[in-house]
Order: sequence, then C-alpha cells, then structure tokens
Amino acid sequence: MNIQWFFSNCSKKIKSEIRTYWQHKLSEIERLASVIPTSAKKIRLSVYYHPKRVEQYEARAVLEIPGRSLAVQSSAVTLTATLDTLADGLAAAVQKYKNLVHHTFRQQRKQRNVADLASSLPMLIEDEKSNRKESFFALLRPIVTFLEEQAKRELTILEMEGVVKPDFIASEELVDEVVVKAWEQFSEKPEDKTLEHWLTSLLYELLQTIEWESSQFISLDEIFDMQEIDHSAEADWMAEVIDSEDKLTIAELLPDEQASAIWEEMGSNEQKGYLYSGLQQLSALSRQAYMLSSVEEYSPDEIANIQNRSAKDVKFDIIKGREALQDHLHGAGMIN
Repeated sequence: MNIQWFFSNCSKKIKSEIRTYWQHKLSEIERLASVIPTSAKKIRLSVYYHPKRVEQYEARAVLEIPGRSLAVQSSAVTLTATLDTLADGLAAAVQKYKNLVHHTFRQQRKQRNVADLASSLPMLIEDEKSNRKESFFALLRPIVTFLEEQAKRELTILEMEGVVKPDFIASEELVDEVVVKAWEQFSEKPEDKTLEHWLTSLLYELLQTIEWESSQFISLDEIFDMQEIDHSAEADWMAEVIDSEDKLTIAELLPDEQASAIWEEMGSNEQKGYLYSGLQQLSALSRQAYMLSSVEEYSPDEIANIQNRSAKDVKFDIIKGREALQDHLHGAGMIN
C-alpha cells in the first residue's frame, strides 16, 4: 500500500518510531482492503507533535480508494496510543465501506432478480397455459440461480447434522427440482406472493421433503450389531463440504461485531466451521429467517411472506438467531 507521510514538529527519532510502529498496525488495514488493487490504494498520514499540550500527539489518516476517501483522526498523550486509535478507526472505516459495498451489491442483484422474474412472468403464464414445459424450464432456470447459494448453505447444515449424506444432492439439482415444482404448481401460485418469494418458499418446502425422505433410510446399525464405527474420515468430508460453500463472514452475519485476533489467525475452513456450527444450533425456520435477513437482506415482511407466518415471529427469530450466534462465537473467543 502506498503511504504518503506528512510530519509537523517531529524529530528524526519520532519519525522513525512512527514509521516503525505504523508498519506494525498496517497489516489489519491491508487485510481488510486486500480486495482493492494495490495501485488503487494510497494512504496520506499526517502526524503533529505538540510539546506544550496534554495530548502531545495528533494524527490523521486519509485512505484514497476508487471513488472514495476514508478519513479518520486521533490524538492522545502518547505516540503509540495515538497510532493505535488511528489504526483502529481506519480499520473500522474500511470495514464499514466494505459492508456498504456488500449491501449495495446484494441490493442490486436482488433488484435485478426481481426485474428478470417480473419480465418473464407473462411468458411463463403463456407457457403454462400452452403446456410448453421445455420452454418454461428454459426461461425460468437461468433466472433462479440466486437460489443456489441458499440451497448450498442449507444442504451444508443438513450434512453437518448427519440428516443427509455428503453429495446426497447438489444445490444445482435442488434448484432444478424447484423449477419442476414451479411448473407443476404454477396455476396454484398465491396471488399475494411475488414470483421471487414463491420460488424461495418452494425451495424450503423441498428441503423439508429431503430431510423427511432421508430420515426414512434405515441405517446399517439398525439391522446389524455394529459396535465400532470408524469416524476418522469425518473431518475430511466436513472440510470439503464447508470449503465448497460461498464465503460467509462475521462481518456479513454480525456486522456490528469485531473479530478477535484468534479468529484472524485461523484458516478459512476453520472460520467457516465455526460459523456453520453456530447456525446449526438454530431451528431450520429460524436459521432460514436469519440468513434471509442478514445475507440476502430480505425485510421481515418479505420473509414472513416466504415462510407463511407473521412478521412479528420472523423478527423474534432474527433477534434470537443473532443472539445465539453472538453467544456461540463469543464463547469460543472468536469475537471480542
């Protein structure tokens, strides 16, 4: 990251101390801003020394990134305290910016999905009336890829719980089933549901069916006397399952929380494992409500429409889901 320094009343010794200490603080900021090309990032750092003031040090940092300038400042009695506060403030500003970008991306994608579904609806109606199944599938399937992320997350939880075996069904196959079910029930689509909400509700209905069907399998230990079961391979397939998922983060699930140093030192698979094990503690209905709210950014009213229940119950589940995830991660030392 390119750094431009400005010093006022700072001796060579102080300048050297500032440069050395800032390098120690820079790693977190660089990590948060790693998605931005290095050539597009520049920090202007200004440090003022006021020997006659109680707070002798004053500092300001301006991070220039494409289309934005993130500025923070701090002052304290000691140099280290000033730079600590400055670095923490700049890291928080970068995280806030990333959250805003993430929110904007999610909203734009959601609006695009809604627009695509709305424009296709008259043609889907015509296909259903004319019994053109293949045309219906060809039109709808490319639009509903937004359901695949939700399907992946839910299948991961079911696999972690042992409800379904790894690779029992792929998320793409599950969404294919949603399209088939949409064709079969299109004439019965409730008028009060948008096409987006209805398709999402069909996905969750199918997930309940998969859970029910897989629970009907009779395990071998119910037929044979199996005293010893080898679980040594469990960690391997769990790692593969979690690694195949889209990247959930603490910032995404709990945007108001700060990840701990322990969390930052962990690998991505371990981090995903902690997040999914926390989500696993929630009931399916509560988890889906929470994920639709935090990740997909649906409103409680929209989720209530998808899940066929009251917005009050949805809000309660979102609050309790957040508290449960916070307790889980805090208890493990993953958040401060």
